[in-house]
Amino acid sequence: SMGHALITELKPAVGVSHEEYAVLAAAQMAGVPSILLTDWFPPSNSPLGEDVAFADSIIFLGEDGSFALPGPVRRTPLYVGPVVRKMKYSVADRRRARAELGIADDAFVALVIPGAWATEERSPISHIVIPAFRELGFPLKFLFWLTKADHEKLTNEAIGIPGARILRDCDSVEQLMVASDVIITKGNRGTIMEAASLGVPSISLSYGLNAVDETLVARVRSNKAFDAKTVDAAMLGAFLQHLAGIPLAQRAVPLGLHAQGGAVAAKAL
Repeated sequence: SMGHALITELKPAVGVSHEEYAVLAAAQMAGVPSILLTDWFPPSNSPLGEDVAFADSIIFLGEDGSFALPGPVRRTPLYVGPVVRKMKYSVADRRRARAELGIADDAFVALVIPGAWATEERSPISHIVIPAFRELGFPLKFLFWLTKADHEKLTNEAIGIPGARILRDCDSVEQLMVASDVIITKGNRGTIMEAASLGVPSISLSYGLNAVDETLVARVRSNKAFDAKTVDAAMLGAFLQHLAGIPLAQRAVPLGLHAQGGAVAAKAL
């Protein structure tokens, strides 16, 4: 109701909804054409799925076939491919990024980007990741963990572990990303797509809490998906050892999506 009231008051020429499906119905009620921007579709016979029919145009930020259309639509969606934010670093800047961070070229670096919502209370992985890192048989290794709400908890868990760095703030996430050998997430598709774009392998430790993420992450070949409910530190550590043995140039091929930015989607819009 608030969305309808605002649209009625502003009387825009067009409404653009980014994954806010209720806006489409509100725009229809106000007599305003609408465009849906999304990288997922809700299931058929759901309230959100029914809202898709109200869109006058749909720009899908992904590939055709990722999700089934939830019902009839007014126009065939425009599939523009994934959109990844522009970044200041690329995989070609790996050595420079490591020099800026004071990391030796031969060090093994793991970076954990859990996402703000996926706290250790909601989806714990520290009991898997920290022991796995501690037992890695590399002479020089680093574990960077980006955190907010869990900073104190993780700092305490990392006490006495050489190379563990728990970070509350980070000026340039992509600097850490390109300097890393692997990026560990809780299954958040945004970070995994960014890693794939840069050409950095990723690991998802997922509890299956987000069906959209689960569907999209399964299509990213540079990501190794683990079920966080069944994997243990030994299994994760073995995979990290395996990954380190693969020559750098063969670990992942950069998709370069960040170099394109949203140009294709902007043109479609």
